[in-house]
Amino acid sequence: MSLVIGRFDPPTTADLAFLDARRADAPDGRLTVGVASGTSDLFPLHTRVRWLRELLPHDSVVVLDEAATLPSDRPVQDGDRWLLPTALGEAVKAEPMGRWDDLPAVVRPAFVRRIRMFGAESSGKSSMAAHLADVYQSVWVEERWRDLYVKHGHRWEPEHVLEVAMAQLEAEEQAALRANRLLFCDTDPLTTLIYARAAFGTAPAWLEAYCDSADYAARYAATLLFAPDLPWEPDPVREGPEARARYFPLFQAELELRRIPYTLVTGSGRAREQVGEAVAEAVRREG
Repeated sequence: MSLVIGRFDPPTTADLAFLDARRADAPDGRLTVGVASGTSDLFPLHTRVRWLRELLPHDSVVVLDEAATLPSDRPVQDGDRWLLPTALGEAVKAEPMGRWDDLPAVVRPAFVRRIRMFGAESSGKSSMAAHLADVYQSVWVEERWRDLYVKHGHRWEPEHVLEVAMAQLEAEEQAALRANRLLFCDTDPLTTLIYARAAFGTAPAWLEAYCDSADYAARYAATLLFAPDLPWEPDPVREGPEARARYFPLFQAELELRRIPYTLVTGSGRAREQVGEAVAEAVRREG
């Protein structure tokens, strides 16, 4: 049996290269890869196993219910087992933006830093998201409400709220697969919550609970709040400049109520873009 044991927290391209070398020596060209659990893992065991099964479809990936003492800086052969070092995984976790090439494509979405565009309609969110995606050679997530509003015959009803929220989340997850370190999100589930409350006086319980959850609180690395100070651009799906002015305080109050740090985006032209670029660069450097 060719057994290689590692924590794979996360798996790295160096791990895969080592596995390739061991596979070449295996009698049947297949490995058994053991995923060791640990008390300080960044990613849960099931996530690491899922990644490895995607990356190693022809090998056997098993969970080891044993405490494996793994080396730090180089592989160690222990009888018929190889133990993978943990140093590179720790370095990647400490600075994923700078070690991006050490991450397999399937793992990268877990390290993508998301920047949220937040605010009322016609305040420059889409333009900023597209601009920042171009600057950082990444992708941005378009607002899904517009397409669904048109799909439903220009109707916005209570039964559409969860559909919009889920579609936005799914669009983010799909975009994260293609993102280059940073992902720029034009609106988010909290935006849907605010508009639902304003239109219907209430919002679905699931959406309220999700926006109050720790998962949501950790979802975005930074928030750009857009002031409604750009010239109004008419659009068949928009309410109007009066609504934009009315909604802005609701967006700002929601961030402050939830103690979500934000950067206010004001002005126009290049000065406005520079505000977004400064926030994006700070997020990139933090990683």
